[in-house]
Order: sequence, then C-alpha cells, then structure tokens
Amino acid sequence: MDLRLNPNIARLSNQLVDTRAELLAERTSREAAERAFSDAKEEVGYLRKTVDRLLNIAGNTNEGRTN
Repeated sequence: MDLRLNPNIARLSNQLVDTRAELLAERTSREAAERAFSDAKEEVGYLRKTVDRLLNIAGNTNEGRTN
C-alpha cells in the first residue's frame, strides 16, 4: 500500500464522519420545522373556524336588530 494514501484516507474518513453528522443535524432540524409547520397549520384551521363561528354569531345578532 502506498503510504501517501493513508493521510488522504484518514482525511476523507473524517470528512465522511463530519458530513454524516451535518446530515443528521439538518434532518433533525427539518423534522422539527415540519412538526412546527403542522402544528401552526392546525392552529390556523382552528382559529379560522372560531372566527367563522364568531362572525356567524355576530351576523345573527345584527339581523335581529331594528334601526
């Protein structure tokens, strides 16, 4: 084996370990962002339904009034 290759192999191996760690960190971050987006989407849906109900109640209340 050519001894000049050993430092290159060690360097590449270290780069591979670093790249795997970065990939894991990015994956973890993406998954957290996806969960946060899903939670926010559900909250927006809930808030929209609540606003619709309140507008409906307000509309029904205003219909009963006479000027």
